[in-house]
Amino acid sequence: MKTWQVDHPDGPDLQKKRFAMTRIDSREFSGYVSLLLLEQVREPLMVTLPGTEVCIADDGFLWLQHFPAGARYAVTSIFNAQRELVRWRVDIVARHYLNEQGMLTCEGLYLTIDVSPLGEIHLLGIVDLDEALRKQAVSSVMYETAWREADHLMLALEEDAFPLLWLGEEDLERLLPML
Repeated sequence: MKTWQVDHPDGPDLQKKRFAMTRIDSREFSGYVSLLLLEQVREPLMVTLPGTEVCIADDGFLWLQHFPAGARYAVTSIFNAQRELVRWRVDIVARHYLNEQGMLTCEGLYLTIDVSPLGEIHLLGIVDLDEALRKQAVSSVMYETAWREADHLMLALEEDAFPLLWLGEEDLERLLPML
């Protein structure tokens, strides 16, 4: 498994950032929500998808992350410097928890579902998950868990039955003053 703290995400080389995190318990969502302002990155972070390349981290980008209580996934809504939605990323995780310092930490299972604002869905990290199984970085049980969760979430996304995506803008406004 790969482990990361939500205030230090895997990927962008952050030079300057601001971070906020809170717990939300409402009818629509129960869990932690964090907001990371990428004030300055060493260089833009690009993701290659079939037929295109997409920037997911650059100066001024905002990463709003939802960590539903008890779920095996975390959702990142990525906004550019103009606060326009760029992508959603759904990371499959073994768990997320508060560490000894009170920071939310994730144990990732390598698979990420990338969703465009137009609804295009791509599953990423398949080779990484297979390699992790081969190297025994994940057990066969966790490997199967990752695939089951990804299959379930992709079906929900395809059927537009994953309402967590639509909380992004509301929660962005909620957390911006906390930065």
